Amino acid sequence: MFSSEIRARRAVLFLIGLLCIAPQALPAQSQPSEAKRLQQEGRAAALHKQLDRALDAYQRALLLAPKDARLRTEYATVLKLMGRYSEAISNFQQALKIAPQNEAAELGLADAYRLVFNYGQARRLMERASKEHPTSPAPLVALGELDIQFQKYDDAAAHLQRALRLDSKNISARNDLALTYKAVSDFDKAVEILNGTLSLDSENALAHYLRGSVYADRNDNDKALRDAEKVVALQPENGRGRLLLGKVQVRLHQCSDAANVLEPVVAGPEGDSSALFLLWQAYHCAGDNEHAQQTMTRFESASKQEHEARENKTQADHLVDQAEKEALANHLQPAMDLLQQALDKHPEDVNAHVLLAKIYYSLGRTDDAHQAVNQALKIQPFAPEALFVLGKVLEREGKLDEALEAFRQTTIVNPAESDAYYEMGLVYRQKNDRARAVEAVKKALQISPSDPDYRRALAELTAAPDSR
Repeated sequence: MFSSEIRARRAVLFLIGLLCIAPQALPAQSQPSEAKRLQQEGRAAALHKQLDRALDAYQRALLLAPKDARLRTEYATVLKLMGRYSEAISNFQQALKIAPQNEAAELGLADAYRLVFNYGQARRLMERASKEHPTSPAPLVALGELDIQFQKYDDAAAHLQRALRLDSKNISARNDLALTYKAVSDFDKAVEILNGTLSLDSENALAHYLRGSVYADRNDNDKALRDAEKVVALQPENGRGRLLLGKVQVRLHQCSDAANVLEPVVAGPEGDSSALFLLWQAYHCAGDNEHAQQTMTRFESASKQEHEARENKTQADHLVDQAEKEALANHLQPAMDLLQQALDKHPEDVNAHVLLAKIYYSLGRTDDAHQAVNQALKIQPFAPEALFVLGKVLEREGKLDEALEAFRQTTIVNPAESDAYYEMGLVYRQKNDRARAVEAVKKALQISPSDPDYRRALAELTAAPDSR
């Protein structure tokens, strides 16, 4: 419900959790005293959201203790907080090579995959962690949150109830379960859970927000007001909390107070249309006609822009689908025309840029392909399809080392991308590195054992003399 605010806070709490893991949960390390000092420095900086400083401290610590699983997991967590997802994934994977059943690394890696939209890999890791750590609620909470994201509320409730049977005081599980009950309009159960949560942690802003939202949905506005006021007192910058408080204050005709609460939410040249409409209600109710009219003008503009943006995205998606069909039929110019129309409507459409890059590549227009795929990666740096196309373009440009890195990045973000391993094998063969070429093609075959191209390539590689 707090969207990115919750995610950022939970990521920091995840790091705090790492610091509290019992020593036996991770393999003991003989760590130099200077590495320990740097680790403490990194922890302190991360908890104060000084991420660049934290990253520097962890990097220096890892030079001294590269095989410390906990240290590498904390470092990966900081990378994840910074949005450097492929680097985070790589470092979580390294931590798991050191400590294969490290729960913190498993769940950190799962969350990193979730952040790059590889939900299948994220779920597999969460389920693995749940099997390997059957007495821990953390993997079940992670699964419950993923279920909530996909609105699979029955599955979410089952996972979260299991988590609470393991630890009835787990605040994350309790809040997530309450959110699940609220989503299916089981308000009584939601309030029951949240009452228990707040008896354990009376300062929990999310629990107050959820309970206040339930009360507001039930038009129990006096109770909703108390919870909403608590949220804003605890977190003055929380936009969701301010919207809830403003909505309830308008209902209770506390209109001037509502306007004061809502004004910071819509500060700036633009604003969310629903927040602007609520602010208009507050001004109108308070008799402030001048500000009400100004806000209504802003609301109408924002509402129009949001509607146009939704329509443009829907139309762009449809155009990209049409373009893909034309491209598959080898009607490349019509496909490019459709893609340009899509990008005119939605310039941030990653799929349109990637498909355009593929068409340019097939036409031998390598520079245009490079430009198109770079645009896709500028919008979404971790898009595996874009990284794969970048690898192909770089290979054609003769930049073999850069191509290998692009394919490697593809496999980091999506380990099931067998074609990337296959292409790595072909590049290694060009570099006369037969051993690595064989290794890469074997990995492709391990993922897709029935692919005839992979089998043929492996047969040729194993039959060829070593040319190094």
